[in-house]
Amino acid sequence: VLDAATTHASQPSRYGRTIIAAQCCEDNGDCRRYVGTNDDAGCIAGIPPSEHTYAAAHIACAKRGLRLCESYCKDKGCSYNYNPVWTRLECPFPPSPPPP
Repeated sequence: VLDAATTHASQPSRYGRTIIAAQCCEDNGDCRRYVGTNDDAGCIAGIPPSEHTYAAAHIACAKRGLRLCESYCKDKGCSYNYNPVWTRLECPFPPSPPPP
């Protein structure tokens, strides 16, 4: 996460999309991109996905009794395969530059 206001990836997905979608998982790791129906009303971030910060994605999952996933979930609905998605894994920071 670049900052608390980040909602778009710095690089587009291979499909040209930058809005970061929210997807959630059950405690056993099963991915849930929607609850109930695979449509705008049931999809975690809507269709097309609305802008979510990391915190908003976390809250959207928690409100449904779910949590952010550890990885990308393919073919689980809501057409999010075309978007980057939030996960609960931290991004590695690049190594510090050597001292002068």
